[in-house]
Amino acid sequence: SRRGVSVPKAGFISALGRGFAAAAGDLTDRLNSGFSGVYGFSRDPVDYGALFPHFLAARGARHVILCHPGEANDPLAAWDRQRAVEYEFLAGPRLGEVLTAHNLKMTRFAEA
Repeated sequence: SRRGVSVPKAGFISALGRGFAAAAGDLTDRLNSGFSGVYGFSRDPVDYGALFPHFLAARGARHVILCHPGEANDPLAAWDRQRAVEYEFLAGPRLGEVLTAHNLKMTRFAEA
């Protein structure tokens, strides 16, 4: 796919989102207008910094990128190791470099 995502997982989340948007009624202008960040976990952690620019492709005005950064507490769980990789990228200087390269900045969702 163009974003390097896990297509089945993204489709499932998209279906959930459509139901949520329908239920929001008149509040849809307060919802995100784009969503990305879904990818498959592998036995070995993937370079989240290399994936992140793909998550910025075809973004909406109020775009949300799914992530679960944190510390790795279970070294046997692939998703747990990947959380630490996400945290390292998001807390480090590479995030700022990627955002600058795409003429973006972090902001509060309410300000978007």
